[in-house]
Amino acid sequence: MAKTNGVFTYPVSSGVNDADVVSSYANTGTEFSNSRAFKDVSVNPVLKTTHVTSETVTSSVTSVPSAIFTEIRKGPHATSISNDAADKIGNRILPTTTSLTDYGTNKEITPSFKIKVYDSNVSAATTNRKFVYSTTDDPATDTLGIDIENYDYFIILNPEIFDSSTQTNTQRPHFAKVTAITSFDSFGDGLEFAPKYTGPIPKDTKFEVFKGPAKTDTDVMAVSYGLRGDADASTENYDVLNLVATPTFYFYNDRLEQDDQLDYMEKYTLTRLRWFNTLTNIAITEVDTHTQYQEGSSSVLFTTTGSSETDKLCEGMSIFNSSNVYLGNIKEIDSNDFQLDFARIAITGTSTNFNVQIGKGISNNVFRTEAKEKGLIENRIGNRLDAVLIDSFKSNRRCGYI
Repeated sequence: MAKTNGVFTYPVSSGVNDADVVSSYANTGTEFSNSRAFKDVSVNPVLKTTHVTSETVTSSVTSVPSAIFTEIRKGPHATSISNDAADKIGNRILPTTTSLTDYGTNKEITPSFKIKVYDSNVSAATTNRKFVYSTTDDPATDTLGIDIENYDYFIILNPEIFDSSTQTNTQRPHFAKVTAITSFDSFGDGLEFAPKYTGPIPKDTKFEVFKGPAKTDTDVMAVSYGLRGDADASTENYDVLNLVATPTFYFYNDRLEQDDQLDYMEKYTLTRLRWFNTLTNIAITEVDTHTQYQEGSSSVLFTTTGSSETDKLCEGMSIFNSSNVYLGNIKEIDSNDFQLDFARIAITGTSTNFNVQIGKGISNNVFRTEAKEKGLIENRIGNRLDAVLIDSFKSNRRCGYI
């Protein structure tokens, strides 16, 4: 039997207690109709993911280690984050492994705006790499390329932030945009970034580097990559709760009316990737033909080889083919059959056994931020003639999810 509750990420409405947002994937409309999510969202939104413990690669409903990647854009979007890759954790380029416990480390005490990423005396090539300006990701052994003319790159300091024994952050997380390759001992052994950290960066500070949106992708307003979920379930950071604010998010302030926050009364698309495992096979015995964008139904579905495979699934879970191509999210499970919300690509029907894969979750949810001015506007001069603000367009602006 598939897991009972499906996973879903809600942009919580302003003034709503996130503890009240509890609906599973099958009941997302409840949060909209009760004005708890999707509309009148803060310009620094709280993101609440329900039933995240269902999103595992086994039949167990439990907390597992994860990394959270988030992008918020003004335009529509139906796929994953920028530069999500099959052989990486999301769009992480350093370390080069797919282990959540691998990190780069600062090789010496550095100023607040740069970090030493490489030491010639250290042999750990997966975490110790020089950087060069290049349009190739791996131009040479022990070297990583940054195509800074065409893409934005980001760094997170202290990604492993939570001490479950004390239930406190061990270090202050800091997410920033890479601005330049620099040198300490030789060119390429350091990176500069902005905004800067709060003070000098200690030696052995853990960090990761990510390849973000293309420079031409100008509808992206805010990003955050690499924040860890709490595998011990001691807190709700960051797989359950995530606040869209500095220092864990980077805002494209040149595209926003006010620094470090989204614009008022605007519609946005929230793209979230939760990476929790290398992709793991689910055996399928039959699939019906899906045209691209076709919604799953009782006659357009997948059938697993049995309950041992179905038991690993939940509604809201993302499905990939053997080439790591995103097929869609599960919207309904009945016995050993499951339906997609809609097919992201055309899928050829077959009754020959094959595998799909699970291991990371992608969602794209549309929300609208709150108005800057609300309700009664008080006249503070002359005659006390108050006014009530009414937005005649508001009722025609809809929010939802993909």
